[in-house]
Amino acid sequence: MLQGDLVWEIAPREVRGKGVAARRQFRAYRHALPVYAGNDATDEPAFQALARGVTILVGPLRTSRAHFHLRNPAELRRFLENLLEEKR
Repeated sequence: MLQGDLVWEIAPREVRGKGVAARRQFRAYRHALPVYAGNDATDEPAFQALARGVTILVGPLRTSRAHFHLRNPAELRRFLENLLEEKR
């Protein structure tokens, strides 16, 4: 169990954190660009594991391994909608 901001995140023991899970998930998609957004310290291992991808800290600005920062979920939604439009 990982304690995040206002939540407890529960994962099987075999998944040793979000970094391991993110690396495992994106390994199957070698030609894909990983995009990972998170809002608290439990996301830092994933930001580090996906250093070659697009990593986004959502929420108050703080020291992070994420490459980008967005202030709130509404900004994240606009970012993802714009990314989708660019892909089309």
